[in-house]
Amino acid sequence: MSTPVPTFPVPAFADLVQQIAADFSALPGADVTLPVGVIPVFTLVLAKLAAGQYAYLANFPNRCLLPTLLEAPYLDVYAGGVGLKREPAYAASGTVSFQGTSGTPLPLGVQMQDSTGTYTLTTTAAGVWTGSTVSAPVVVSPAGSGGNLPANAPVTLLIGVAGINANGVVVAPGLSGGVAAETDAQLQVRLGARLSNPPQGGANADFVAWAKSVTGVTRVWVYPAQNGPGTVVVMFALDGRANPIPLAPDIANVQAAINAAAPVIGSYAAVAQAALATAVTIHGLTPAPGYTLAQAQAAATAVVAALNYTTTPGGYGWDAQLEDYATGGTIYLEQIATAIGNAPGVGTFDLTAPAADVTAPYGQMVQLAAPTFT
Repeated sequence: MSTPVPTFPVPAFADLVQQIAADFSALPGADVTLPVGVIPVFTLVLAKLAAGQYAYLANFPNRCLLPTLLEAPYLDVYAGGVGLKREPAYAASGTVSFQGTSGTPLPLGVQMQDSTGTYTLTTTAAGVWTGSTVSAPVVVSPAGSGGNLPANAPVTLLIGVAGINANGVVVAPGLSGGVAAETDAQLQVRLGARLSNPPQGGANADFVAWAKSVTGVTRVWVYPAQNGPGTVVVMFALDGRANPIPLAPDIANVQAAINAAAPVIGSYAAVAQAALATAVTIHGLTPAPGYTLAQAQAAATAVVAALNYTTTPGGYGWDAQLEDYATGGTIYLEQIATAIGNAPGVGTFDLTAPAADVTAPYGQMVQLAAPTFT
């Protein structure tokens, strides 16, 4: 049970008015009963000033004395004192393609924008031609999660390039990796975890902290003695991406962070969990009133994809999100059906696949495929 936040007693405004009026009435010659006069005006003015001061004092302990309720910039200063730094926004990246005359140069630094005009995409290398299509890697600005554009999202060159169509598309699986800057609430949670789990030279919480020190790592699972005495296996996810399962560079980065901080005795391995691909089939989907079938299908597809950011690796280990040992790897039919049923625009449907709860073995994590509609 959490400890309640202490409160500062604040008198009601009417009580302040009465208190100040009583103080005035104690002065020789003062008549607070007059309907019009200087004293009634002073009483109201002073009561309002006092109410503002009380409000400030009521908020002061929360904002300035309790670390996990601090806000920027004081939150950043306190967090920095225990080795935490607010995560900045990170830019999305991926690949785009354009039709055109084969061999036409699409150089480094060419800019384009998305269909809303909100985001600018800049090529980070020269384009490569395949037939009549040129593809090039891009990075998005401004940084943040809004730059994670889906596959086939339209993009338009800001300055025309002779021999290349102005209109292109994002290449599958889309632009990913964009993460919004850490909010006060998120940093407060990390600060609370750091204060309640001080470094212990290799405890479960230490491995979590070391893994999360790597950019983009959002969830961590620790498996002590998984490969024998003195060993630790660490699995993690990067939920800011189209696919949260780590890639080889992510494994290398987390391994390096652990090696730099972990005790010299022992064997510590950061590993990637394999995806347990799971088909999803939705039969007889009907849209809710006011929605089209296409809208209902798109909503169902989106919520199924979102479930992939809630699945956990199989096996028994330390779940940093639960802050306890747990057996993971299961996604329940009820979870899938509830998510689809709550999607905007979805009316009735039958979930025909999977046919039962799905449990991933150790080293794997359930990843639901885009639904098939029958």
